[in-house]
Amino acid sequence: MSYILVPGLILITLFVLYISYSRNRNRVVELFVNIEGPSLATSPDFKAFLEFQGTMCDMWNEVIEKSMQSDQTTLSKAAYIASLEQAQVPQTTFIQCADTYTATTPIATLLQDIPTSITPYKNTLTFLNEKTTSLITKMQGALQGNIDGFAPYSAHGTCTGTITDSTITCSFSPDSSGSPGSSSSDPSGSVPTPDQINEVIQRAKTINEDVPDIQTLYTTVQASIAKLKEYSGKAQDGTIYAEVNVPPS
Repeated sequence: MSYILVPGLILITLFVLYISYSRNRNRVVELFVNIEGPSLATSPDFKAFLEFQGTMCDMWNEVIEKSMQSDQTTLSKAAYIASLEQAQVPQTTFIQCADTYTATTPIATLLQDIPTSITPYKNTLTFLNEKTTSLITKMQGALQGNIDGFAPYSAHGTCTGTITDSTITCSFSPDSSGSPGSSSSDPSGSVPTPDQINEVIQRAKTINEDVPDIQTLYTTVQASIAKLKEYSGKAQDGTIYAEVNVPPS
């Protein structure tokens, strides 16, 4: 009988060991997953936030440049934006667009710049809506003879345009606005903790979830900026001057 029982016991032992291995293997896999931790590079929430942030900053920079041109400011872009924030009643915080964020942006920068709610984006869109409306009104008024309202904007500087006997002249002054830069790796070489990464992902998720609440305002601003671009394009190629109703002298 023993020679019959021994193979049976061996088979049972092997089966038990297999079950034990399978369970332990799953635990080992889970352990490694937990050790790897969260990643900005693979987070759908962070990727969606980057896309939204990018479109917001495109609109923001477009209007800020035209606003600086219209106001003929000598301030730097950062100082000009700060002055706009301080001028709001109550004082407002706008979004941060100095850097182009990526999954490798220093975690300290992300935690400093990414807000904990949608509020700064709503504030920014509200300001953009008011500013674009004002700029469009000014440009439409320029069609009645205020030609300086159509001074073209150039990558090489701000052109102050005048018209005399159908001749357009420009004098360029260097821009002080600067342009958005890209974030570099953290010079300190510090490695972000899982808690810090999770905090960034959570902020991104919170903003993404509230984007529908500002969609109407977002769409309105997009339409206004498209109108501004249309006027600016005509100012750049000179076709706008054919539409100007210059009052008789």
